[in-house]
Amino acid sequence: MGDSTYLKRMKILCVEDDEVARDALVTVLKRRSCRVYAGADGEEGLELYRKYKPDIILVDMLMPNMSGTELIENIRRECGDEKLAVIVVSALTDSGSIINAVDAGIDKYITKPVDIDELLSALEEQAEAIYNQKYVTGIAGNDNPRVKEDEIKREFAALLKKMTGKGPKNVNVSLGVSSIEITVSEVLTTMERTLYEKSKNIGVIKYTREVFFFSLEDEYCEMINNTMGRRYRLDKVFVNPEKDRIKLVFEEVRAR
Repeated sequence: MGDSTYLKRMKILCVEDDEVARDALVTVLKRRSCRVYAGADGEEGLELYRKYKPDIILVDMLMPNMSGTELIENIRRECGDEKLAVIVVSALTDSGSIINAVDAGIDKYITKPVDIDELLSALEEQAEAIYNQKYVTGIAGNDNPRVKEDEIKREFAALLKKMTGKGPKNVNVSLGVSSIEITVSEVLTTMERTLYEKSKNIGVIKYTREVFFFSLEDEYCEMINNTMGRRYRLDKVFVNPEKDRIKLVFEEVRAR
Protein backbone atom coordinates (compact mmCIF):
# COMPACT_ATOMS: atom_id res chain seq x y z
CA MET A 1 0.00 0.00 0.00
CA GLY A 2 1.47 3.34 -1.06
CA ASP A 3 1.81 6.31 1.24
CA SER A 4 -0.92 8.31 -0.50
CA THR A 5 -3.35 5.45 0.13
CA TYR A 6 -2.65 5.57 3.86
CA LEU A 7 -3.30 9.31 3.93
CA LYS A 8 -6.57 8.93 2.02
CA ARG A 9 -7.85 6.81 4.89
CA MET A 10 -7.19 9.49 7.52
CA LYS A 11 -9.40 12.17 9.06
CA ILE A 12 -7.43 15.39 9.56
CA LEU A 13 -8.20 18.39 11.76
CA CYS A 14 -6.50 21.70 10.91
CA VAL A 15 -6.57 24.35 13.66
CA GLU A 16 -5.23 27.72 12.51
CA ASP A 17 -6.43 31.24 13.37
CA ASP A 18 -5.03 32.86 10.22
CA GLU A 19 -7.83 32.45 7.67
CA VAL A 20 -5.56 32.64 4.60
CA ALA A 21 -3.12 30.08 5.98
CA ARG A 22 -5.99 27.85 7.14
CA ASP A 23 -7.71 27.89 3.75
CA ALA A 24 -4.42 27.13 1.98
CA LEU A 25 -3.73 24.13 4.22
CA VAL A 26 -7.29 22.82 3.86
CA THR A 27 -7.04 23.04 0.07
CA VAL A 28 -3.86 20.95 0.08
CA LEU A 29 -5.27 18.42 2.55
CA LYS A 30 -8.59 17.89 0.77
CA ARG A 31 -6.75 16.61 -2.29
CA ARG A 32 -5.10 13.86 -0.27
CA SER A 33 -7.20 12.96 2.75
CA CYS A 34 -10.49 11.23 3.36
CA ARG A 35 -12.00 14.02 5.48
CA VAL A 36 -10.70 17.41 6.54
CA TYR A 37 -12.08 19.62 9.32
CA ALA A 38 -10.94 23.17 10.11
CA GLY A 39 -11.06 25.26 13.27
CA ALA A 40 -10.24 28.95 13.75
CA ASP A 41 -8.97 28.73 17.34
CA GLY A 42 -8.12 26.30 20.10
CA GLU A 43 -11.62 26.13 21.59
CA GLU A 44 -13.20 25.37 18.23
CA GLY A 45 -10.44 22.85 17.54
CA LEU A 46 -11.24 21.00 20.78
CA GLU A 47 -14.95 20.91 19.90
CA LEU A 48 -14.16 19.51 16.45
CA TYR A 49 -11.85 16.89 17.94
CA ARG A 50 -14.58 15.71 20.30
CA LYS A 51 -17.14 15.59 17.49
CA TYR A 52 -15.12 13.92 14.72
CA LYS A 53 -12.22 12.10 16.47
CA PRO A 54 -9.62 12.85 13.74
CA ASP A 55 -6.54 10.69 13.23
CA ILE A 56 -4.13 13.59 12.61
CA ILE A 57 -4.22 17.16 13.94
CA LEU A 58 -2.36 20.14 12.46
CA VAL A 59 -2.21 22.98 14.96
CA ASP A 60 -0.73 26.46 15.21
CA MET A 61 0.84 27.51 18.50
CA LEU A 62 -0.34 31.13 18.81
CA MET A 63 -4.14 31.28 18.76
CA PRO A 64 -6.88 33.20 20.60
CA ASN A 65 -9.08 31.66 23.32
CA MET A 66 -6.85 28.61 23.72
CA SER A 67 -3.21 28.25 22.67
CA GLY A 68 -1.92 25.39 20.59
CA THR A 69 -0.11 23.96 23.62
CA GLU A 70 -3.28 24.01 25.71
CA LEU A 71 -5.25 22.39 22.89
CA ILE A 72 -2.71 19.60 22.52
CA GLU A 73 -2.62 18.95 26.26
CA ASN A 74 -6.42 18.77 26.42
CA ILE A 75 -6.63 16.40 23.46
CA ARG A 76 -3.86 14.15 24.79
CA ARG A 77 -5.71 13.82 28.10
CA GLU A 78 -8.94 12.91 26.35
CA CYS A 79 -7.58 10.52 23.73
CA GLY A 80 -5.84 8.28 26.27
CA ASP A 81 -4.06 5.38 24.56
CA GLU A 82 -5.80 5.95 21.23
CA LYS A 83 -3.33 6.48 18.39
CA LEU A 84 -3.38 10.13 17.36
CA ALA A 85 -0.74 12.19 15.54
CA VAL A 86 -0.22 15.90 16.29
CA ILE A 87 1.82 18.08 13.95
CA VAL A 88 2.57 21.67 14.89
CA VAL A 89 2.74 24.24 12.08
CA SER A 90 4.02 27.47 13.61
CA ALA A 91 6.03 30.63 12.97
CA LEU A 92 7.67 30.23 16.39
CA THR A 93 11.20 28.93 15.97
CA ASP A 94 12.73 29.47 19.42
CA SER A 95 13.82 26.43 21.38
CA GLY A 96 11.50 27.21 24.29
CA SER A 97 8.37 27.04 22.12
CA ILE A 98 9.52 23.81 20.49
CA ILE A 99 10.31 22.20 23.85
CA ASN A 100 6.88 23.20 25.21
CA ALA A 101 5.21 21.66 22.19
CA VAL A 102 7.20 18.44 22.57
CA ASP A 103 6.29 18.26 26.25
CA ALA A 104 2.62 18.69 25.35
CA GLY A 105 2.83 15.59 23.16
CA ILE A 106 3.49 16.43 19.51
CA ASP A 107 4.85 14.13 16.82
CA LYS A 108 6.35 16.73 14.47
CA TYR A 109 7.17 20.47 14.52
CA ILE A 110 7.12 22.31 11.18
CA THR A 111 7.98 26.00 10.93
CA LYS A 112 6.31 28.60 8.71
CA PRO A 113 6.41 29.39 5.87
CA VAL A 114 5.31 25.80 5.30
CA ASP A 115 7.28 23.61 2.93
CA ILE A 116 4.47 21.56 1.36
CA ASP A 117 6.73 18.63 0.54
CA GLU A 118 7.93 18.50 4.16
CA LEU A 119 4.36 18.70 5.42
CA LEU A 120 3.10 15.95 3.11
CA SER A 121 6.03 13.74 4.00
CA ALA A 122 5.24 14.16 7.70
CA LEU A 123 1.54 13.48 7.11
CA GLU A 124 2.25 10.34 5.09
CA GLU A 125 4.66 9.05 7.74
CA GLN A 126 2.13 9.56 10.52
CA ALA A 127 -0.73 8.12 8.44
CA GLU A 128 1.21 4.92 7.82
CA ALA A 129 2.08 4.60 11.51
CA ILE A 130 -1.56 5.09 12.53
CA TYR A 131 -2.80 2.56 10.00
CA ASN A 132 -0.23 -0.03 11.06
CA GLN A 133 -0.95 0.40 14.76
CA LYS A 134 -4.72 0.26 14.34
CA TYR A 135 -5.04 -2.36 11.64
CA VAL A 136 -1.84 -4.37 11.33
CA THR A 137 -0.84 -4.90 14.95
CA GLY A 138 -4.45 -5.67 15.78
CA ILE A 139 -5.27 -2.83 18.15
CA ALA A 140 -8.58 -2.30 16.39
CA GLY A 141 -10.74 -5.17 17.59
CA ASN A 142 -7.66 -7.04 18.88
CA ASP A 143 -7.70 -9.17 15.72
CA ASN A 144 -5.32 -9.44 12.83
CA PRO A 145 -6.91 -7.47 9.94
CA ARG A 146 -5.66 -10.02 7.43
CA VAL A 147 -7.86 -12.62 9.11
CA LYS A 148 -10.83 -10.26 8.92
CA GLU A 149 -10.15 -9.53 5.24
CA ASP A 150 -9.98 -13.23 4.41
CA GLU A 151 -13.21 -13.90 6.27
CA ILE A 152 -15.02 -11.08 4.46
CA LYS A 153 -13.66 -12.38 1.13
CA ARG A 154 -15.01 -15.88 1.71
CA GLU A 155 -18.40 -14.82 2.99
CA PHE A 156 -18.88 -12.12 0.36
CA ALA A 157 -18.07 -14.54 -2.48
CA ALA A 158 -20.37 -17.20 -1.03
CA LEU A 159 -23.26 -14.78 -0.61
CA LEU A 160 -22.81 -13.36 -4.11
CA LYS A 161 -22.81 -16.85 -5.63
CA LYS A 162 -25.92 -17.76 -3.66
CA MET A 163 -27.76 -14.67 -4.92
CA THR A 164 -26.65 -14.73 -8.57
CA GLY A 165 -25.55 -18.30 -9.26
CA LYS A 166 -22.13 -16.99 -10.27
CA GLY A 167 -19.25 -16.48 -7.87
CA PRO A 168 -16.58 -13.83 -8.56
CA LYS A 169 -13.19 -14.98 -9.79
CA ASN A 170 -11.33 -12.53 -7.56
CA VAL A 171 -12.30 -10.67 -4.41
CA ASN A 172 -10.08 -8.02 -2.83
CA VAL A 173 -10.88 -6.51 0.56
CA SER A 174 -9.20 -3.37 1.89
CA LEU A 175 -9.81 -2.30 5.50
CA GLY A 176 -9.59 1.43 6.14
CA VAL A 177 -9.81 3.47 9.30
CA SER A 178 -13.58 3.97 8.93
CA SER A 179 -14.36 2.25 5.64
CA ILE A 180 -14.09 -1.08 3.84
CA GLU A 181 -13.63 -1.47 0.09
CA ILE A 182 -14.55 -4.73 -1.62
CA THR A 183 -13.52 -5.13 -5.26
CA VAL A 184 -14.74 -8.11 -7.28
CA SER A 185 -13.82 -9.11 -10.82
CA GLU A 186 -15.30 -11.44 -13.44
CA VAL A 187 -18.67 -11.22 -11.77
CA LEU A 188 -21.03 -10.34 -14.64
CA THR A 189 -23.61 -12.97 -15.51
CA THR A 190 -23.85 -14.46 -19.00
CA MET A 191 -26.83 -12.23 -19.74
CA GLU A 192 -24.97 -9.10 -18.62
CA ARG A 193 -21.87 -10.04 -20.59
CA THR A 194 -23.98 -10.68 -23.73
CA LEU A 195 -25.82 -7.40 -23.26
CA TYR A 196 -22.54 -5.54 -23.07
CA GLU A 197 -20.91 -7.31 -26.02
CA LYS A 198 -23.95 -6.98 -28.30
CA SER A 199 -25.20 -3.50 -27.52
CA LYS A 200 -22.52 -1.86 -25.34
CA ASN A 201 -25.40 -0.77 -23.13
CA ILE A 202 -23.23 0.10 -20.17
CA GLY A 203 -25.87 2.26 -18.50
CA VAL A 204 -28.34 -0.60 -18.12
CA ILE A 205 -25.71 -2.91 -16.60
CA LYS A 206 -24.51 -0.23 -14.18
CA TYR A 207 -28.05 0.58 -13.10
CA THR A 208 -29.15 -3.02 -12.55
CA ARG A 209 -25.97 -3.88 -10.63
CA GLU A 210 -26.27 -0.82 -8.39
CA VAL A 211 -29.90 -1.66 -7.65
CA PHE A 212 -28.93 -5.29 -7.03
CA PHE A 213 -26.22 -4.56 -4.49
CA PHE A 214 -28.17 -1.87 -2.65
CA SER A 215 -31.13 -4.27 -2.41
CA LEU A 216 -28.80 -6.72 -0.62
CA GLU A 217 -27.30 -4.10 1.68
CA ASP A 218 -28.79 -5.65 4.82
CA GLU A 219 -27.30 -9.09 4.07
CA TYR A 220 -23.82 -7.78 3.24
CA CYS A 221 -23.72 -5.32 6.12
CA GLU A 222 -24.80 -7.99 8.60
CA MET A 223 -21.95 -10.18 7.38
CA ILE A 224 -19.42 -7.33 7.69
CA ASN A 225 -20.79 -6.17 11.05
CA ASN A 226 -20.43 -9.67 12.51
CA THR A 227 -16.86 -9.94 11.24
CA MET A 228 -15.69 -6.47 12.27
CA GLY A 229 -17.69 -6.06 15.46
CA ARG A 230 -18.81 -2.61 14.27
CA ARG A 231 -21.73 -1.34 12.20
CA TYR A 232 -21.28 -0.44 8.53
CA ARG A 233 -23.52 0.75 5.71
CA LEU A 234 -23.15 0.44 1.94
CA ASP A 235 -22.13 3.90 0.73
CA LYS A 236 -21.16 3.56 -2.94
CA VAL A 237 -21.22 1.02 -5.78
CA PHE A 238 -18.89 1.47 -8.77
CA VAL A 239 -19.56 -0.73 -11.80
CA ASN A 240 -17.08 -1.11 -14.68
CA PRO A 241 -18.61 -3.46 -17.30
CA GLU A 242 -15.63 -3.00 -19.66
CA LYS A 243 -13.29 -4.59 -17.12
CA ASP A 244 -15.97 -6.76 -15.53
CA ARG A 245 -15.18 -5.22 -12.16
CA ILE A 246 -17.32 -3.90 -9.33
CA LYS A 247 -16.24 -2.00 -6.22
CA LEU A 248 -18.37 -1.55 -3.12
CA VAL A 249 -17.52 0.99 -0.43
CA PHE A 250 -18.87 0.45 3.08
CA GLU A 251 -18.66 3.26 5.65
CA GLU A 252 -18.66 2.73 9.40
CA VAL A 253 -21.78 4.02 11.15
CA ARG A 254 -20.54 6.28 13.92
CA ALA A 255 -22.50 6.65 17.13
CA ARG A 256 -23.83 10.16 17.64
